[in-house]
Amino acid sequence: FPERLVSYLENNKASKNSFLALTGDFVRIPSIESFEKVKKFLDKFTGYMIAVGNHELSVENNYYKVFEKDLFYYEFENFIIIAANFSNSNWLPSENQIKKINEIVNSSNRQNIILLSHQIFWYNQIDYEINPNSFELLETDLSKSSLEWLDTKRNKNYIVISGDYGAFGQKTACYVERNKIFIANGIGNLEGDTLLKIYETHENIFIEELNIEK
Repeated sequence: FPERLVSYLENNKASKNSFLALTGDFVRIPSIESFEKVKKFLDKFTGYMIAVGNHELSVENNYYKVFEKDLFYYEFENFIIIAANFSNSNWLPSENQIKKINEIVNSSNRQNIILLSHQIFWYNQIDYEINPNSFELLETDLSKSSLEWLDTKRNKNYIVISGDYGAFGQKTACYVERNKIFIANGIGNLEGDTLLKIYETHENIFIEELNIEK
């Protein structure tokens, strides 16, 4: 983590019910020591989620020796949030994870689903060009219907947040298509880096973009 990000999070963490989600590429060197340092910081929060990136899996066993899993989810009052492993050759979760994600979504009465990924797997769905940090791992064409692997028979709202973005100063991108919102946001240890804060009231959920310098 950049030190100023750590400082920002420590200074702005609520006293209780603070969850932290990482959308990948949070270590430069995927060593046991690096992951243990990150986990020690994450354990300060009520809970954490990781949408693992290709950097974390470049030495695959080290990540799993510390974190053990690569699918996380929490159910809140007005939404479910799911972080999965999209760091595969098709930029989608494995078949087992897709099955589990659908089980989570369909077994809940929550109307709003927030899905966290590292890769911008919805790149071909939007009607304008954005610039991911890289196209690492990708070996297939991306679908123009990027959520077709989800069982969307139930009329739910989907918010996708992808983190392989911002390394070169790209500004947060947002694309809306009917009941789906796609957001690309990440940090590059640059001036103007932002993170996203998700919070809810009894009736609504809100996503706020915050500059970590402020």
